[in-house]
Amino acid sequence: MNIFPDSRRGKRAFTLIELLVVIAIIAILAAMLLPALSNAKEKAARTVCVGNFKQIGLAQHMYATDNRDRLPWPNWGSGITPGWLYDSPGGTIPNTGVAPYSANPESAYKGGNYWIYIKSSIMKENTLSIPRAKVYCCPKDTKLPGPGSSQPPPRANVLSTYIMNGAVCEYGRITTARGVNLTEVWSPMCYVMWEPDETLIINAGCYNDGSSYPDRNEGVGYLHKPGATMLALDSHVVFIKRTDFDTERNKAQKNLLWWAPDTADGR
Repeated sequence: MNIFPDSRRGKRAFTLIELLVVIAIIAILAAMLLPALSNAKEKAARTVCVGNFKQIGLAQHMYATDNRDRLPWPNWGSGITPGWLYDSPGGTIPNTGVAPYSANPESAYKGGNYWIYIKSSIMKENTLSIPRAKVYCCPKDTKLPGPGSSQPPPRANVLSTYIMNGAVCEYGRITTARGVNLTEVWSPMCYVMWEPDETLIINAGCYNDGSSYPDRNEGVGYLHKPGATMLALDSHVVFIKRTDFDTERNKAQKNLLWWAPDTADGR
């Protein structure tokens, strides 16, 4: 007689229906958690942009303090340098995919502009990559040409996700390499930088140089649903929805987006 009872006696395996029920429950739980995880990832990316803008705002004020309260040149057009984003002796936007920047990408950020304060954050990988300072880039910016891309990088968006408000040079009416005086701006709450519509990155428009108009399809984009981060003159950072951005820029009077000091309406 077997004195050891069969431990398997009286037990049975899962039925197919029971197994499907367990799988369904796991799927439901995963569906409930994924939106939360997605939101957390989105907030983390937004936090990176807030930190980037905080550094940019600090550098901006350091520059102005040493420059009689004048903001750095916004790289409006291609004929005046140095500016906030790049300094090109030839007066054109630096193509970091060709010499001399391909061999020495750091040189695209030097030469008199105030980014010397954060030059240590510049990425250096290899000559096939398109190096950009991390502080210039939103972590969700994935539509730019990547390492080894056959697409030429002739525009300023290769260097940065962000652009400066052209009000800094009174939309081209200032013709020397300097920005407006901070004391001339009607409010320190005015917006000086933002993340534009990323759908225009490959096309001509907001990324043809380092600065832009608030209108002409060059407003804030949707990198951070449902809007983008913005930097104010006093260095505070806000998140703004595209609808709120459009409301502000469509105001006829001088406002937080249209604030050029030399005109009554800021345009």
